[in-house]
Amino acid sequence: NDLTQITLLVMWLIELYLSIIGDIDAKITSIGATAASSATQISAMDNTEAASSSSSGARSSSEGVPSATAAYKQERAEMQKELYALVEERKSAVDPDTAYQLAESHGRRDFWLFYASLRGDYERIVEYWMEKEEHIRAIEVLGHYGTPDMFYKYSPALMGAEPVALVDILMRQPNLTPNKLIPAFMRYGHDAFSGVNQSIRYLRFCIQKQLCRDPVVYNYYLTLLVKDSTSNDESELMSFLTTYGKDMLYDPDYALRMCKRYGRIQSCVHLYSLLKLYEDAVELAIKQGDIELAQIHAERPDDDKLCKRLWLKIAQHMIQSKEPASEVMELVRRSHRLGVEDILPFFPDFTRVDDFKDDICVALEDYEMQIQDLRGEMDEATRTAEAMQRDMSSLKNRFAILSTEETCQACSQPLWMRQFY
Repeated sequence: NDLTQITLLVMWLIELYLSIIGDIDAKITSIGATAASSATQISAMDNTEAASSSSSGARSSSEGVPSATAAYKQERAEMQKELYALVEERKSAVDPDTAYQLAESHGRRDFWLFYASLRGDYERIVEYWMEKEEHIRAIEVLGHYGTPDMFYKYSPALMGAEPVALVDILMRQPNLTPNKLIPAFMRYGHDAFSGVNQSIRYLRFCIQKQLCRDPVVYNYYLTLLVKDSTSNDESELMSFLTTYGKDMLYDPDYALRMCKRYGRIQSCVHLYSLLKLYEDAVELAIKQGDIELAQIHAERPDDDKLCKRLWLKIAQHMIQSKEPASEVMELVRRSHRLGVEDILPFFPDFTRVDDFKDDICVALEDYEMQIQDLRGEMDEATRTAEAMQRDMSSLKNRFAILSTEETCQACSQPLWMRQFY
């Protein structure tokens, strides 16, 4: 009944079992080496006709090797079964540190893993596989038994070794906090030749599927998208900026700095508009020669005067770039805000009027119609004023005759008892 004595006895039995299993493994190894040596001798003797009688004896001695090996393996399996049963039955009496030391001293990895699993010491198992650089097995243990803290601890190393397998497991863990995994993603070295960026893959899953709303995650995801995109392909970055910019789930100022740093011009223009810096957006688009993008953002402001000023800036750029007058006039018509009179001052003095003569004629006709409308309104206003003047003159001569018996319609008192006007 003394726990100390029971522990000593159990540890002594474990030591015996491990020694016996080690001896059996040594015998199996020895038999295998002997069999390999015999096979080499047989092959050599078969090559000489003079030694045919001796080779038959060697063959007969090697025929018993498989049966002996099978017997030892069966004995080893029985010993292992008894050892495992002992440890399970007397689990409380086993000293963990001593058991691990015995397993390591005898080189029994199988017993070491069995006992760690029996105790539920999965972090020690993960650590073991990590030391052996068997990262897939470590990920498998994490997937079945890992806690959030274990994922945060081992993900940095595993992300560098097996990023695809690790992200597959991470996406099945609903209790993780994504921002605590960012240090692991920062150690992940992705290049254009290694396929899909696994950090982007996991963070996209957190944002779109798990509906994560942590600004830290959004800003880091944005950083990865900026680095992963190219100047010719900003589609995924633009989709992210457009979708999540309305709720300001990321920092637009930080996003603008990153896009400037890596030369993501289309995204910079979008962020300028998001920050209501419409003039900067249009100027940047013009500077990059993207007139269509400049036109899109020239329509974003709510202020009509600002919109007209932005359209005029685009037209001025096209004139200074010596674009054909026909294209400039097409821009004017598309804007629905500019007229030919707005852009004429920007053309050089030697510009031929024939290039936009028709537009000038249309503008003059519009002005003439507006003048006629104004003239009609002025005539109508004059007639109205004259009619009002006549009415006022007639009111001066208006009178009424009252009798002495007339009473007030409001108080029914005789009118002539007091002054009533």
